[in-house]
Amino acid sequence: GDGAYNLLQYLAGVGAVLAASRITAQLGGGPTAQLATVFVLATTPEVLLQATSTQVDLVAAAWVAALATVVLDEFTRPGDADGSALRAAAPAPDALYLGLALGLIAVTKTTGLLAAAPLLLIWGIGRLVRDGHRRRPCLCGRSPGRCSRADASRAWTSRGRTVLASLAVIALGLAVAGPFLWRMQEAFGSPLGPPMLRESIGVQTADPRLLLVNALRIAQTGLDTPLFFLSDATAGAINWLANLMGVDVNDPRITFGTSQFPVPAWYPDEDRAAFPLTGLASLAGLVWFAAKGPRLRRAYAAALAVAFIGVACTVSWQPWVNRLVVFLIVLAAPAAGLLAATMVKGVARTVGDKRRRRAAVALIAVVASLASVAGLLTVAYGYPRRLTGAWSVFSLTDMEERFVRRLEWLPQYEAAADAVAAIDPETVGIVQGNDSWEYPWWILLPEGTEIVALESVVPGQDPPDPDSVDAIVCAEDLDQCADLVPEGWEFTDLGTVGYAIPGGGG
Repeated sequence: GDGAYNLLQYLAGVGAVLAASRITAQLGGGPTAQLATVFVLATTPEVLLQATSTQVDLVAAAWVAALATVVLDEFTRPGDADGSALRAAAPAPDALYLGLALGLIAVTKTTGLLAAAPLLLIWGIGRLVRDGHRRRPCLCGRSPGRCSRADASRAWTSRGRTVLASLAVIALGLAVAGPFLWRMQEAFGSPLGPPMLRESIGVQTADPRLLLVNALRIAQTGLDTPLFFLSDATAGAINWLANLMGVDVNDPRITFGTSQFPVPAWYPDEDRAAFPLTGLASLAGLVWFAAKGPRLRRAYAAALAVAFIGVACTVSWQPWVNRLVVFLIVLAAPAAGLLAATMVKGVARTVGDKRRRRAAVALIAVVASLASVAGLLTVAYGYPRRLTGAWSVFSLTDMEERFVRRLEWLPQYEAAADAVAAIDPETVGIVQGNDSWEYPWWILLPEGTEIVALESVVPGQDPPDPDSVDAIVCAEDLDQCADLVPEGWEFTDLGTVGYAIPGGGG
């Protein structure tokens, strides 16, 4: 059965949290900062909801976080902080791990590459700079900086290895993702898939005004709250700015389909759940990184800023954009954890210090309480797999759980499948709309039934003739389905679902 399919995302969620905790330690955080990072992610509604989903956004986030922590290894390896005299050579396995992570990101969700690219750039440039300080071990036992032996430098050798390692990362990434990308190129003329997909999801303009509006809409949707006056005010400000710049806030070049901004995203739905607490805390932490340093933290914050700009310039705003940026939330959470730990760190010696400490503790307590409530409510009432209330997972059958988003479709799918099963077909043709569900047919139709698509979006690959199948089932696109029904067959329209069988049998 399919009862354990969500375990992929669940385990990916665990991996993402562990990687974020390790990143926190690599950026200078202690156990308190790591615990705060884990808490931030473990109470983020979208992370909790994705962990029980069969989507892949959390899987992509886990691969991106894995790549990030390997990148940071280059700058935080124990015993490798000798300033101008680095004794240790960069480990060869780093390139292997980075290449595998890069390829896995590409085949899981290509948006993750928007974060992988700046992180790998930091790794490559940083390693080249550090290569200039690498030294061979001194035979006399002195520190590398005091070694008197001639030709102690190993800079050029190390830089050559770094260039080769960088090429290896790219080669390994292509080895993993290449076959998939080549298949897309061969089928659709682009490694990013068919034109309909690219044009509906991707940004179709370089107009800086529209890109700014797109970035602001993505941010507003991610930070949406149940404080409606605040949501309305921020959305209104974005609309005002768009009008001021003379552009349409819902310009189709930066908007998915016919979607209209704004949409309510504060409620715990796996496709839309906003993350205002996590987002604001992480943003504050990243600003603190940029202001206070050290250099590694500034570089990390810059990489995340570049990644967000990349998202705004390539991904059209859509009502479910929040789940598409989960990888950014996972990468940014360590900044929130480090900031929280720093706010309560040290000994308050003066009256002013004590007041600031009390204010910081109070702020953290309020945020933690709100985050805990949000997490608990998400687990209890999160849609579509809530534990309590109407449509609880404890009160639904397995089939009802599959249709919980559109329960009205279930009887139609079952009626169509029963009618088709009655004629004992060997091959069934399906006709699907852009947003209808194919998966139920694989469960409801008799085991062993061959299912073929009667429509094709692949250039040069014609679908089978409707006369070659024993029955036809369709969902949503009923007009097109009716046009494909062979002469002498009876077509039955059930509302959203339909079916056709020869001679009206069954």
